[in-house]
Amino acid sequence: MLKEPLVSEGNMEYAAASNYIKWEYVTPFYSCFEMKNNKVSVKQSKDAKKSTGTPGAKMFQGLAQFMLNSFNGKGLTDKKNFNYQVYRSGNAVSAWLTPKKAMMKKALKMMKMYFNGKTQMVDKIEIIGANGDITTIEFLNMKIEK
Repeated sequence: MLKEPLVSEGNMEYAAASNYIKWEYVTPFYSCFEMKNNKVSVKQSKDAKKSTGTPGAKMFQGLAQFMLNSFNGKGLTDKKNFNYQVYRSGNAVSAWLTPKKAMMKKALKMMKMYFNGKTQMVDKIEIIGANGDITTIEFLNMKIEK
């Protein structure tokens, strides 16, 4: 779709205990997506008010739940929605998920999750769209608070 890769940068917060996720893009444009207690809010600029119940909020909620399940490991046991293969190379582990449901297949061909061998946490995700577009998400400078 793009002639050159588009690089976005931002911050992500995740709290397993409260099922909280906040994904904030800061460049090249601002956008913030937040889900807490299964309620989704979206901001398109730093000055904008959070909007909830927006068109597409159900899709965002599904995406957020998918991301939460990826972080907490439940995504690898979701046999109802995904087929998955797990690969090991030294200490590194990757899981490749392919959707089972027709609705999801319209948007997603495969998702590859790469786990850091030392932290056992996802540090890279490749999302391959049904049209072949690839979105790569890398988690850098991760801080783990307990």
